[in-house]
Amino acid sequence: MYAIVASCGQGGCKPKQQVKLRFRENVQGRNSKRWKLTMYTRSYSGPRTFKTSYHYECGANLSKERDRTCSSWRDDGADRSAGGGGKNGLVVDKNFGRTPNVKKFPMFMIDVKFADGSRSRGDDGQLGQKFRGWDVCVKAKTTSLCKTTAKG
Repeated sequence: MYAIVASCGQGGCKPKQQVKLRFRENVQGRNSKRWKLTMYTRSYSGPRTFKTSYHYECGANLSKERDRTCSSWRDDGADRSAGGGGKNGLVVDKNFGRTPNVKKFPMFMIDVKFADGSRSRGDDGQLGQKFRGWDVCVKAKTTSLCKTTAKG
């Protein structure tokens, strides 16, 4: 995904600065109830200076119900939300809870402050670029990425 700040006029819009963003999700598996989320950011075009911050939240993918955050759903050991300054290669290592037979997923938002002081906005018009991670199938003895995931 790219965070882009553009200059627009009658002839259209041209990017002034682009920052490439991605995050990687690793589940430790077996009886572990932890995931590691790694944030990657790098300049793609325009000025090379930018600042990033992040916000993390754990989600519970509830069958036939509206998804909820782990902390608003049940106290099962899932770490609460976190945030702060971000840097390329930042690793967020969190416990996603131990309730068996439920699907959990990470939510990650990367906020980019461009060289000109403006900030990135997602498709929803809100500040920050939002990522929904892959569903994790939590079982009593084994934990792994689910074979399929929701589209959140």
